Amino acid sequence: GAECLDSLGGLCVNVFNALDPLAQVFEVDTSKNNGLMLDTVRLRFSEKPEALGSTITVQIRPLDGNGRPRRNFVIPFAEKTIDPSQVNIDDFTDFRFEVPVYLSPGQYAICVVTNDSGYKLVTRDQSDDNRLKSLFVSRNDGERTVLENTYLYLELYRHVFTATQETKVTCNLHSTFDT
Repeated sequence: GAECLDSLGGLCVNVFNALDPLAQVFEVDTSKNNGLMLDTVRLRFSEKPEALGSTITVQIRPLDGNGRPRRNFVIPFAEKTIDPSQVNIDDFTDFRFEVPVYLSPGQYAICVVTNDSGYKLVTRDQSDDNRLKSLFVSRNDGERTVLENTYLYLELYRHVFTATQETKVTCNLHSTFDT
């Protein structure tokens, strides 16, 4: 798809034929760090379909100028699809991205996309740390219902980088290069 810059200056990619999915807005704290390398989104399900071809996808999307999830854009590499055999009931289900996803400080939406009404997510009435914001629920008329006091039961995991061996790079300033 076409590339764009979101309102925070981050790169995003176009999603063609995008749905208007269930979307939980969350905040990457601006006061304590320079962003986050997101590794995994964990969601709790209470039901899942039995059909194996029925997938479910989690995407991280930027917000538009009105604080709503972008309908046509996904943060690069921030998409993971699984099938019902990978979904746990009454325990967390991991959506681990193929590579860590950098999110600069600001607000984003965790979007849950599926064509199967057999998936049921667990919600709760309060946010433990005030980093979860509005929950957007799609409607048949193309609009969204905004729930201010209902939140997806979820956990976000930051990627932890570890050094396995030391590498030393030496630059000789007196070298010349042939072009």
